[in-house]
Amino acid sequence: MRDLKAWRADGYRVSTFMDRDFPAQLREIQEMPPILFWQGTLQQTDRAVSVVGTRRPTGEALDFARYVSQGLVDSGLSVVAGLALGIDTAAHEATCRRWADRRCDRHRYTSQLPAG
Repeated sequence: MRDLKAWRADGYRVSTFMDRDFPAQLREIQEMPPILFWQGTLQQTDRAVSVVGTRRPTGEALDFARYVSQGLVDSGLSVVAGLALGIDTAAHEATCRRWADRRCDRHRYTSQLPAG
């Protein structure tokens, strides 16, 4: 609960799959996330791809995740990554570097999800 309050204080919003602002595209996938933490404006028409992977990647895997994420952003896609360390973080940070004209949060969370 403490993390949730801190995220809200930092300007994050929380939506569940039952909320009206939950992206319709996420509702269509078999294993949709039940909760979405976000900042800014959710665009229901955004084309997005998720980049996720192991929390213990090799250096080569990290480089590949960064390369793929930057290419996706350069192609006009939004890249969505989880909060886990490893591939998720590499994808998020690479995306932030490509978004010179957009706000991209580089906040380090006090806990990583999923735990472990």
